[in-house]
Amino acid sequence: MGAKIVGETIEIKRKPKMPYGARFSLPYAIAISLLEGELGLAQFYEQQYNNKQVIEITSKIKYVKDDSLQRTGGNIVIEMEEGKKYQYIKEFPVGSPQYPLKEEEVKNKFIRNVKTVLDLLTCTRLAGHIESLL
Repeated sequence: MGAKIVGETIEIKRKPKMPYGARFSLPYAIAISLLEGELGLAQFYEQQYNNKQVIEITSKIKYVKDDSLQRTGGNIVIEMEEGKKYQYIKEFPVGSPQYPLKEEEVKNKFIRNVKTVLDLLTCTRLAGHIESLL
């Protein structure tokens, strides 16, 4: 079910119109991750949907469901123009019990996401207050 939400209908998923649509677009998530080196809330708030590089990359992305993987797993194959292929399979997502995040990774993710609405100093202080409660 989840794969269908982010991968189908591929023509629509390649060109999301709003942040909400981008959050459920596998092609957009892959394209913006490749261009910016990360995928967080900031990549969905910025108006990148009409960026020529994003559109160029999303137009090359195909979605094929792989029933051999766990429900939450993923398999990505990148095929270069000259034919060379790179493949990465992840049976469970990062942050799952099988691949837990370290405390510092959780803190950094929190700060990256919250700084989309608060300044960095406030985010850092808030993260410190939350840590002191744990």
